Amino acid sequence: MYFKKNKYFIIAFVLMLLIIFVAFKNFHQEYFGYVRTYNLIKENCYEGKDLDYFLCERYDTPEKLEEYLTTNDPTEIYESFDVRYVVSLLRFEFLFSLPLLFPLLVAILVIVTIHKEYSSGMFKNMLMRMNYKKYVRRYQTIAFKAALIPFISWIIIFLIALIYTDFNFGMQFHEFFSETYYNFLYNHTLLYAVGFLFVIFCVNYFYANIALFFVRRNKNMFVAIIQTFITAILFALVMYLLFAFGLSIPFGLTKLAPYFNFISYCDGYYETLPILIGVMIISFIISLISTLIIKKVYSKKEKLILDYETKVEK
Repeated sequence: MYFKKNKYFIIAFVLMLLIIFVAFKNFHQEYFGYVRTYNLIKENCYEGKDLDYFLCERYDTPEKLEEYLTTNDPTEIYESFDVRYVVSLLRFEFLFSLPLLFPLLVAILVIVTIHKEYSSGMFKNMLMRMNYKKYVRRYQTIAFKAALIPFISWIIIFLIALIYTDFNFGMQFHEFFSETYYNFLYNHTLLYAVGFLFVIFCVNYFYANIALFFVRRNKNMFVAIIQTFITAILFALVMYLLFAFGLSIPFGLTKLAPYFNFISYCDGYYETLPILIGVMIISFIISLISTLIIKKVYSKKEKLILDYETKVEK
């Protein structure tokens, strides 16, 4: 019964686990895939002095061999990979498409879960046995659970990074990211993590509300999903154009760009505390406004039934 009731959420969770697993696998291959070759070179060329070994040909002098072994020592490289750096690399190198995947995933979860009972008219039978407010709260619970999938996914990524780095929280500067980003991330790790997860949830709850809006306006489930996804992307585009043509070009306020790049909210590239706080406030306001709109849209049972009957007649 539990699986049947939550099967789409379980499938989505398993899918995210698979994506995370592949990302970690690719990450490990990218940065430590050479270790077997490194050990062969060390054993045969350096320790065994077997210069005829095929891997020794590229190191024709002892200096070149020692330079390779020192520069590429996997133990030292591994020790320089702390939890925060690994999570950052995963976000920006191997999971960079997640901000675009999330609105689609959330839309599918909400609409697929609700659409059948609404499009078939089954909801009218349910309303005969259930209080309408309780019925609407059920929709809100579905939206909440859908928004939790991306939220939980990032917690899992963090936990795996903890295990992968052997709980390494040391501070090592890497040139891959800006010094400003590192200073904020490493000096305010807990605040950064809480803020990032808060933004992730608010943004995806907003996507879930968009899905709730379109699910009752379309008989076709796929159209509702596409409309939700396109609306989410258009919202981000309009928000950024509003910044570009309303603030940046006329007044030169280019430093406000991080506050208006809605898609990048889920990237987590917050260089300063004011940026993080600003993004948290904006994402919360957007989520709150969308929730109030949905409450208004679903406020009257008669309107819900009338909308359904109008669609049936078309």
